[in-house]
Amino acid sequence: MELWLSEPDDGVSGLTVTKALWDDQPTWTERVQQYVPDELLELKNREWSESEDNTVTAEEFTDRMDPKTVTIEHDGGYTFWHDDDPSFGHSIMVSGALENGIFEAHL
Repeated sequence: MELWLSEPDDGVSGLTVTKALWDDQPTWTERVQQYVPDELLELKNREWSESEDNTVTAEEFTDRMDPKTVTIEHDGGYTFWHDDDPSFGHSIMVSGALENGIFEAHL
């Protein structure tokens, strides 16, 4: 997995955000695995599946997510980038902030 840190300015240090995410990995992993299917599963099954036989459950969807990169912003924001299983062939972006939690996800 790659880690990208933005340069600090008057905001929160990227290392502070990184440490907070690292120290509470199980919670953040659970949040991502709950948020992504809520936001993207219907889209994936409706728009990206060739047939109804290719639809997946929430568990199948999150099981196929492979974390690749975490981008940390000096303002407390973060973006988790996941690749999905080769059968999906898309990247999944999940963004948020320490104070507010996850606020968006995109295929």
